[in-house]
Amino acid sequence: MSKVAEVIDNIRQELSDEQSTRWSDAQLIRFIQQAVTRSQHVGRRNNLQFLKDKEDFVFLAGESSKPLPNDFMVDIGVWNLGLPGTSLAKVDEETWENSTSPNEASQYMIEGANLVIQGVPTADTTLRLRFFKGCSLASLLLDAADMPWSGQLDSIIEGYAALRARNVDRDSTQADFELLQDLENNILNTLGSQSVNVVRSRGWLI
Repeated sequence: MSKVAEVIDNIRQELSDEQSTRWSDAQLIRFIQQAVTRSQHVGRRNNLQFLKDKEDFVFLAGESSKPLPNDFMVDIGVWNLGLPGTSLAKVDEETWENSTSPNEASQYMIEGANLVIQGVPTADTTLRLRFFKGCSLASLLLDAADMPWSGQLDSIIEGYAALRARNVDRDSTQADFELLQDLENNILNTLGSQSVNVVRSRGWLI
């Protein structure tokens, strides 16, 4: 797994800027952060496996809320491990507020930084949350920090950051669009086969 500092060095080599005469570390880190943010959008939109994770929660009898994982971005679903094959229904606010007597652990919502369930359990209940995980951009400010996703996208991120640096002076909508398309295509070609259902789009955010 690469460190942020190693990725910066690789980008500098690509830009022939080993002596840091053109780009500061802070500038290159901003490009890395852009690449990470956009990679997250690509992963989520195309249902890619590298962004997915799970966490099991034990809801004690009478308990209805648990704090979400620190790297939580978007929920995929919640399952009751005590009843194999049983998932909780995700409901909106209107359904939630109008529910009068839901079955135990039958419905859920994401409320702020918490997973909340309706149908408060009368016995300890283990629920599994599957979710898309996000990356803290603040962590990338540290040279000694690890790159996200076990380094699976390091080369793609390096390539994007180098191209972004080369094109910064011609910062146009078309140039940015082309960079985004290239980033998405590289991610799909590299990691798309890991996922069962890949939602392939016609272009960036389409």
